[in-house]
Amino acid sequence: MGRQAAWLSDVAAINPITHIVNAARALFTGGFLDISALHRLITATANATLGLILSTHAMKRRP
Repeated sequence: MGRQAAWLSDVAAINPITHIVNAARALFTGGFLDISALHRLITATANATLGLILSTHAMKRRP
């Protein structure tokens, strides 16, 4: 992310997909014991869980 606009770097830093992709990259390059990969995988799991809870709640509220 070195050659992009500053605002795009800021958006990428808070985008959960960026963390998921970085975790996958770390795992593919052999970073199984890398603590940042673990944190990113936990973040991905939390995002998936939150999305499931919110979508289930939204579907229950529909008439």
